Amino acid sequence: MTMAVPLTIGFFIFARPLVLLLYGEQYEASVVSLRILSWAIIPMFAGTTFGHVVLSQDHLVKVVPWVNGIGLITVLTLALTLIPRFGDQGAALSALITHCVTATGYFLATRRFLFQSLSKK
Repeated sequence: MTMAVPLTIGFFIFARPLVLLLYGEQYEASVVSLRILSWAIIPMFAGTTFGHVVLSQDHLVKVVPWVNGIGLITVLTLALTLIPRFGDQGAALSALITHCVTATGYFLATRRFLFQSLSKK
């Protein structure tokens, strides 16, 4: 998790130079999409962390299909809505929102377990 914020800030700030260096000026329009996607790093790291907590506890594993199903519905709905209207930026935004939704779902599934564990110490 400690790497998520610096990576996010780095990709956001250096999106243009990275795109120009790696792909050239013909891909400069993708800078905005990369900047949007850079913010998905934080919920991706959080979702992975909470997802591992869920998978480590037998009584929590049953929420995995529900969280992933909600993520699937979210990404399909947003992609079908945003991509026709906003193109690659709509795809980036739908990915960002979906990662936020799934990270929130995994957090909600683990919060009682995590906070009970902390209060017992």
